[in-house]
Amino acid sequence: RDLEVVGTDQASVARAHALGTHVLQRCRQWLQQKGDGPPRALFVTLRPVDRADFEGDYRVRVGTRGVVTLDFRWTASLSLETACHAFAEAAIIRYAYFNYGPSAPAQVRFWPVAALGAHSYVSLRSAEKLNYIESARLHGVGALQPLLEQNLNAAAAAAVSPRSGYWLWMTLREAGMGQAVVADLLRRAIAGWNIEPKLESILRAASVESAPINMEAWWQTHTEQWLSRSYDACESLE
Repeated sequence: RDLEVVGTDQASVARAHALGTHVLQRCRQWLQQKGDGPPRALFVTLRPVDRADFEGDYRVRVGTRGVVTLDFRWTASLSLETACHAFAEAAIIRYAYFNYGPSAPAQVRFWPVAALGAHSYVSLRSAEKLNYIESARLHGVGALQPLLEQNLNAAAAAAVSPRSGYWLWMTLREAGMGQAVVADLLRRAIAGWNIEPKLESILRAASVESAPINMEAWWQTHTEQWLSRSYDACESLE
């Protein structure tokens, strides 16, 4: 089993298990595993407020033998978006530990977690993509370099929006990069690398110009291009 969920309410456990399975599947589509993947299931607890001995909506812990535990403060105020981000973070921490070693989780960059969490959320609420885009138009997307440099702890301390990683993921896709290229960049960032040199080399290889690429200028130009388009969204009956 890839996921184990425990809680005090059977319906909540079933819903959390379904959501976690969905997010893990989305992450697996973009990340390659060694063999059959991590040997231990992701362990999830749904904790009432009086049993949540941590701050915030959730926490992710790595225990003995690499067992990754995701604890939720299970209340009505927990949003679907936050829950998707939490499952993505836990899945990527487990992936990093299994593929890159016990010290790897502390080095995981923030943006791939944010990207896959938001991607999982938007796949369930496709119309929310319009809200993401409107927010980016209103508040901007920020600078590229800090986004590429921040690990999970630094991003949490700075209260960075989880949507920022989705904007980078969208920009890479809108720039015409295939899934294999984007997946490689995701894995590099999960391994703790700043992908800027690799990204620049990809862009230079695809460019007819031989001059160095100003990455901040590339970032702002491409985000403005896809943000300026008109978008419609529709959801299936399901």
